[in-house]
Amino acid sequence: MKKHFLSLLLMAVLAGPTASAQTVNNRSLNLYALAGVRLLSEKPFGYGENVSPDFVPTLGAGVAWQFRKFRLGGEFSFSDGKKDTDEFGTILTGISANLVAGYSFRLSQNTELQLQSGLGYTLNHLSVTDHAYQGNANLNTTIYHQVVYSIPVSAMIQRGFGNGTYLGIRAGYSFNVNPNQWRYIEGSTTEISVAGTDGVFIQVLFGGIFNLGTR
Repeated sequence: MKKHFLSLLLMAVLAGPTASAQTVNNRSLNLYALAGVRLLSEKPFGYGENVSPDFVPTLGAGVAWQFRKFRLGGEFSFSDGKKDTDEFGTILTGISANLVAGYSFRLSQNTELQLQSGLGYTLNHLSVTDHAYQGNANLNTTIYHQVVYSIPVSAMIQRGFGNGTYLGIRAGYSFNVNPNQWRYIEGSTTEISVAGTDGVFIQVLFGGIFNLGTR
């Protein structure tokens, strides 16, 4: 499915109108905002059914320095998603900070393909409310915490415009480095559950390019 998505995207971009100025590939500073979705694996945590959202929306921003075909930068993003069933109500939030490195391939005067990887840090919280719990209302919600170190790998189609802005669509996969452990802390007791957060992400980026000259 990802291969078909990227193929259609590439055809659409190449078929579009040609802008009057190309993306800078000597020395430039890129500032951008991003929005997308992060797909999630199932997290039953012994509840007998998947209590986590299937995906969570993501918003963020980033900055990158580009020298010729090489790009290095960092980005920050926030995820927030919900899921409600007859038995459970779930809220998943995550804060991520990534160091991103990439290499560009020129596809046309204004379009390039960016292959990217890097290192990521994410702090996730998953709040699960049991609707069927009949006891104290203060005890019907369990909150799990997770710290993730990851290696995101992605490909992005980027198209520049004559006014110095650009639009990019990025798809990739995030591989977790550390074990997929979720912790539930109650007093001095810590309960550990294993449930993955590796997964696919798709993002749209919109940014501006500031030319720093040539060297």
